[in-house]
Amino acid sequence: MKRIKFLGIVLLLVCVMVLSGCTKSSTAKIETCNTLYEKVTKNYYRDERTEVIRVFDTEGNVDLYSNNSWKYYESSSPLRTYNYIATVNAEGSEYVLNLLRENGEYAVLVKAVSDFYLLNNKSNHTSKDEDVPQELKSKLYDRIDELGGVLNKVKFSKEVLKERIDDYASTDAFPVEQAIKSFLDNYMALIEKFYEISSIYENIYSDYLYPVNTKTQIPIGGMERLIRGSEIYLAKYYYLKHFVLNGNNDRFSFEKIYNNETSQFVENPTYDVNFKKLVEMVNTAIGEVAVPTAESDEEDITAYRDKVFYYGCCLAKYKSLKTNLNNYEAAVKYIAGLKGKTAGNKLAEEYLKFMEDFDQQVYDYQEYLFTNLIV
Repeated sequence: MKRIKFLGIVLLLVCVMVLSGCTKSSTAKIETCNTLYEKVTKNYYRDERTEVIRVFDTEGNVDLYSNNSWKYYESSSPLRTYNYIATVNAEGSEYVLNLLRENGEYAVLVKAVSDFYLLNNKSNHTSKDEDVPQELKSKLYDRIDELGGVLNKVKFSKEVLKERIDDYASTDAFPVEQAIKSFLDNYMALIEKFYEISSIYENIYSDYLYPVNTKTQIPIGGMERLIRGSEIYLAKYYYLKHFVLNGNNDRFSFEKIYNNETSQFVENPTYDVNFKKLVEMVNTAIGEVAVPTAESDEEDITAYRDKVFYYGCCLAKYKSLKTNLNNYEAAVKYIAGLKGKTAGNKLAEEYLKFMEDFDQQVYDYQEYLFTNLIV
């Protein structure tokens, strides 16, 4: 009888916790979501009292590439893990861990999918909160709530990876290979979760908080919102194109990679030269566009009008990019599921053609941004 009562109490507590979580989500405000983010992430900064490895730097950005991120507190020399990450041969990439380096695949993608949210989550939107559908705010709350579990797995697998590399002489050792795979899998989950958070937040901003209602001027902050928003969806494209299709160790930013069997650097079949544009984009500071005044000359006025025109055109291209990205994701996941067996499959042929066309759309969009808006 006592056991039955105990189980009843446990079930009651579980129900209360679940219902409490649902209630918070269903009534969440933008400010509530941003407060939750601070709570969820507070334990993943560097702890100077211990030798805990961090996930974020002091400014709140994901840092899983730097020397400080991989060394023990007060350690005078970098860890072996960081050496594997940062050491790139002049000819190309020798280690899979080169994926993690600064301006490398993982660091760029996670920055691109987190920038928009991190740059805007300190703003107060109390006066406009009611304009945002509750469904969107609830989705944002839930995705941020889920981030804690993802961060915990990243942190744990990172510590295991460091330990395995310290214990074994080669990155080819089976325990090290398994640790690398686990860490990259969890890092991919972090990229996915930040993509979900930032894409929801971007939709809230673009459709409800700061909708563009005129094509005669660029709103304050409009240019940065457009560029940082573009980063989110371009990053998702490269993530799908390479990691979902080819696996989490696809070093697509290197023209050549090291072949252990031949002990030579060989041409990388998945090298993607267009990725350089995204790298440049996340490292570019976006300033406000100067609005002409009564003292402005004709040249400045014309330049502003041109910029407004390009901005308006880009918004239309941006909307198309977001729509087609959803179709691209469906296509990539279908093709990936076939594991190379696409011959004679008409649907696969259609998807592959669409993916090829979308590659061109992404290329054109990036060129348009850099030619007309990013200076």
